[in-house]
Amino acid sequence: MLLIADTNILIAALLKHSTTHHMIFSIDFDLYSPEHCKGEMIKYENELAKKMKKEVSDVRNAIELILSNVNIVPKDEYLVKEEEAKKICVTHTNDWPFVALALKMNAPVWTNDKAFFKHPEIKVLSTEDLIRILNK
Repeated sequence: MLLIADTNILIAALLKHSTTHHMIFSIDFDLYSPEHCKGEMIKYENELAKKMKKEVSDVRNAIELILSNVNIVPKDEYLVKEEEAKKICVTHTNDWPFVALALKMNAPVWTNDKAFFKHPEIKVLSTEDLIRILNK
């Protein structure tokens, strides 16, 4: 299943070995994220290191491991949908790269961020939604 992975999903997978973590490494999913995602994860690596009680270098390695299972899409590949995405993301402007990529690839966004569910223009799936789909 082709999915656009939101940063909160990838960070959740990083923080603990949970269902989300196992799903990231599943062959059932073909995951994509805008390059913006990698920058967001690196931006919070110090905070993540504190939460995880790990060295920053360990967190950086864990980020790279998580991202090795995600196709990072360069900005120029979804930039054509920037204007449309920004019109959709009026209240959460930082989400536009994920929305633009979802529009460009005609794929759902995998997120647990409630703000995404307010956008009927794109399909959004939570981790719970994906578990239900997989269990059918």
